[in-house]
Amino acid sequence: MMWQWIFIGVAVGIGWLIWSQRTFIHPQLARQLLQQGAILIDVRNPHEYESRHLSAAINIPLDELDGRVPREFPDPRAVLLLHCASGVRSGIGQRMLRKLGYTQVHNVGSYGRAQRIADAALQENMVAPSATPGKSHMSKPVKGPTRNENRFN
Repeated sequence: MMWQWIFIGVAVGIGWLIWSQRTFIHPQLARQLLQQGAILIDVRNPHEYESRHLSAAINIPLDELDGRVPREFPDPRAVLLLHCASGVRSGIGQRMLRKLGYTQVHNVGSYGRAQRIADAALQENMVAPSATPGKSHMSKPVKGPTRNENRFN
């Protein structure tokens, strides 16, 4: 009977990993958007941000996201890339901003994943200057990878 619970737990864990990866933006597309001036937003709380953060990211905690983003980036076509510690809060933030009418908001996922993407973009000389609040950072939508391409980077 114990093995059944272990099997269920493993199956749920694998299912969650597969589901969560499918909701993250493809790394190649994220790098392209950074090159075009996308805004990288760290939705972790200020203490987490202070302990370590990406130099290209600005901190707008999840509980302030729906108030600050419309003020600082009023254009609903602004390209926003969100990340947090694990990808959960950035996913919640993505849904919040989409409900507010933002059409180009993406979940990068965890801090580590965002760091790998930002580092790769820097190595390729792709990252635009950091975002300036109140300034529009628009980008044309970029066609991303097909569903068949590897989404587990």
